[in-house]
Amino acid sequence: MIFKSFEINTTLTSLHLSDNKIGCKGTKLIFKVLKINSTLTSLNLSNNKIGEEGARVLSKIIKINSTLKSLNLSRNNIGNEGKEIYSSLVINSSLTSLDLSDNNMGNEENLISKVLKNNS
Repeated sequence: MIFKSFEINTTLTSLHLSDNKIGCKGTKLIFKVLKINSTLTSLNLSNNKIGEEGARVLSKIIKINSTLKSLNLSRNNIGNEGKEIYSSLVINSSLTSLDLSDNNMGNEENLISKVLKNNS
């Protein structure tokens, strides 16, 4: 229900959905919204149990969305699928802040940090 309103909202710039247990299913709904939304610049999805499948969906969001500047994905059990996010950052040049802390990603976090330094 709430995601339907985002499809028609043309003024929302920041969305904070942390601690809502949206999981992968909710991530897919957000993906649909962000495919058509051109105003959102900040998205906080921390602690939502997105998991590895949700990380794959989020990497698609990062690839296609050119308005998002800040994305918080901390504490989502992303794990090794951080590689998908890394490859999407090579394509996206608008994202300047990305929080992936506490996701058990290992060395991927360091690689992502290097890529973000090139974004403006």
